[in-house]
Amino acid sequence: RYHGNYAFYGIISQRLWRIPETKERGLSIFGLVMGGPDGRNRENVYLEGVLRWKGVIASRSKDVFGLAVAHARTSNALRRLGAETAMHTGTSNNVRPHETVIEVTYLYQITPWWSVQPDLQGVFNPGAALSSTLHIPPLQHSLTIGTRTKIDF
Repeated sequence: RYHGNYAFYGIISQRLWRIPETKERGLSIFGLVMGGPDGRNRENVYLEGVLRWKGVIASRSKDVFGLAVAHARTSNALRRLGAETAMHTGTSNNVRPHETVIEVTYLYQITPWWSVQPDLQGVFNPGAALSSTLHIPPLQHSLTIGTRTKIDF
């Protein structure tokens, strides 16, 4: 167990622009920055940014378009461990310097009680290419396509 671990973070969430004469339609941002000690954490820096546009189409005021980027920096300590392990075992060092995700989504409000949300995510260095306990070789990049639906009762 380690003592003295901590993290600092800051969050901003702000509407940047509202479409005139509307209450909710417009562009908003969200941002998060986090940092912690390098020797205690797998990722010591995390950054996240989101652009959200509600009512981008005038006739669809409840729909929401979103674009997000998240970046986790692998700590120097973990990268050194990967390099040392590779040197002693003769295997390749798969520990990458970061994992980055870019996401695009659109929430389509079909009725007041039902929505559908297609989602596309590109992941660069999934899991920072750390090996899993399943002995599956790490991926370099991945693309995920999905759809979420919500029904309120």
